Amino acid sequence: MYRNKFDTTGICSEDGEKAENIFVALAKKRDFLIRKATQQEQYDHIDYVLLKDKQKISVDVKARKKLSRSSSDYNDHMVWVEWKNVQGKAGWLYGKAELIAFEQEKHFIILSRKHLADLCEKLVDKTCIAESSYSALNKVYTRHGRKDQLSLIRISDIEEGIRTVHWNKPT
Repeated sequence: MYRNKFDTTGICSEDGEKAENIFVALAKKRDFLIRKATQQEQYDHIDYVLLKDKQKISVDVKARKKLSRSSSDYNDHMVWVEWKNVQGKAGWLYGKAELIAFEQEKHFIILSRKHLADLCEKLVDKTCIAESSYSALNKVYTRHGRKDQLSLIRISDIEEGIRTVHWNKPT
């Protein structure tokens, strides 16, 4: 399991692995063949390639997130989007995955990465810098000592602005 050097507790990588495992199980239930991304594909922000009816669809799976690492609860009303990663390179919003799968408590929200990037370009004021993660809604936030650029986006704005599909988790 990959663990970023900034993930001091390992919780983020554990959450990511759990989300990916659930997503893979749901994809298999829908008769997709699924393969783990190659190392190069992972650099391009792809986690899996789904195969069905001679089609290949690349997916980046996003685990549930908190507003900040110190928050006690996950937030299913908003998601973090990544303009730039911690090295200052293009973030997953500009990666090569065709689809993004956001984990929520009871389902995954699956949508076009490109459509999400276009929507975020309209929603986020990139000239407005957030002071903290809690004030990052439709603003740009950079974590101390890193080169990343992130924004919080409301799930309701995503679902009103672009086509989404829900894959329910087992109950």
